[in-house]
Amino acid sequence: PKAAHMYAPYLDQISKDFIDFVRRKNSGELKNADLNLWSMESVAGIVLERRLGLLKDDNDSVKAKELLTVEKSCGFYGL
Repeated sequence: PKAAHMYAPYLDQISKDFIDFVRRKNSGELKNADLNLWSMESVAGIVLERRLGLLKDDNDSVKAKELLTVEKSCGFYGL
């Protein structure tokens, strides 16, 4: 619990960014690929202690597509 508490503010910001991202990109419609971006951003935040920038307007879509391709080829999330 103490370790999880340490990441709460960080993950809260990522969650807020995700909500804004969905509203901007999809008119509020949630898509599976959006959840994948959120999860990768969240895991990277904890493991690497770094944001990937996948939820920003100036997101390099090539970077996001490459990460999704790796994710699918490795079978993450049952995709």
